[in-house]
Amino acid sequence: CTGPDTFCASGPLPIVLLFFRLEIVNEHVLLTWATASEENFDFFVIERSSDSKEFYPIDSLSGVGFSNDIIQYSYLDTAPHLGRSFYRLKALDNDGSFEYFEIKAILFEPIDYRLYPNPLKGNNLNVWVIVARNQKALLTIFNSNGQEEFSKTVHRGLNHIELDEYNLSSGIYIFQLEVGGNQKRLKMLKIF
Repeated sequence: CTGPDTFCASGPLPIVLLFFRLEIVNEHVLLTWATASEENFDFFVIERSSDSKEFYPIDSLSGVGFSNDIIQYSYLDTAPHLGRSFYRLKALDNDGSFEYFEIKAILFEPIDYRLYPNPLKGNNLNVWVIVARNQKALLTIFNSNGQEEFSKTVHRGLNHIELDEYNLSSGIYIFQLEVGGNQKRLKMLKIF
């Protein structure tokens, strides 16, 4: 056996995996899986990647060792990458042999915002910002020609912005929220 992703074993596989699932829970990624049997099994290594090619261990979880019962496991990634992440399980036997299981992907984009009122009358704008882990975000307003009219750092939660000094005329504007390279854009109509 050669190579970093090769499984080498001289006997039965240490575990039989029933399922491996990912889901977003609040601002975290929850990994759940179950084994149907374990034989001479030691532990799992939970690995994560941002490109599905290079994986890095983020934690480990001990196995039961010997069992013919269904054993359920879970792990909460409390610091997931923004954007698409890939996860896999590495199972290590007591004799040092190992195997990898199917790679699973999840999109974690806790970046969102709401503008109100929209359409906007006057210059009092409310921006409700949703970002992960209390990060700061950059809100930029572009006119219909793509020129920047306004830029401001905003925080998680409600942000009240007075637009009086920017003299935005009636028309369509693009609002862009950017956090760590991730962007979301919305259109807003200013009536007068």
